[in-house]
Amino acid sequence: MKPNAQADNEQNQASQPSLLSRIKSCLVSAPQKPQTADLPAEQVLRQSDLFEHETNEVLTALSQLVRADNYPAGSYLCRQGTAGDRLYFIVDGQINIKMSLGNTDGPVKIASVGAGAVLGLIDLADHQGCSADCIAAADVLTFSLNRETWEKLFKQDDAVGSAMRLAVIREFCKNIAATNDYVGSHP
Repeated sequence: MKPNAQADNEQNQASQPSLLSRIKSCLVSAPQKPQTADLPAEQVLRQSDLFEHETNEVLTALSQLVRADNYPAGSYLCRQGTAGDRLYFIVDGQINIKMSLGNTDGPVKIASVGAGAVLGLIDLADHQGCSADCIAAADVLTFSLNRETWEKLFKQDDAVGSAMRLAVIREFCKNIAATNDYVGSHP
């Protein structure tokens, strides 16, 4: 990002502080961990921040519930303002995150994420709709979990259900910390 564009983007975000927390409804985490499309779902889940400390039993159970999806460059995983219906674990490729800020001509790129990123968790939890467009910048391979399965897992009284609930709590804590950091750096 060019320095002037970054400054304009920061100024736009400073004038609308609630945007930072809403961005997280689409973008969960973006660790920079190398992965390939050949990894099994269990290994991809383990490499995500959400489940990196879970037992093999939990990861095996989750890996049997996800499906592989391919998105060609230019396709949307979700659109700003629409209800999200999937939790995406990015296996390979790049996703551009763009948001309409209301005071700009068209959506502004706010992030780019790749393998290891997880998209859609907060939207599944709060039903507020995706706050940004998530667009495949290159061909993308994901493992995904649909809303119905996610909601059933979230309500389960077992290790898998507990893992899903802890993932949401961890992500909310990260969002609060990020918001506090943002507010603290923009008096």
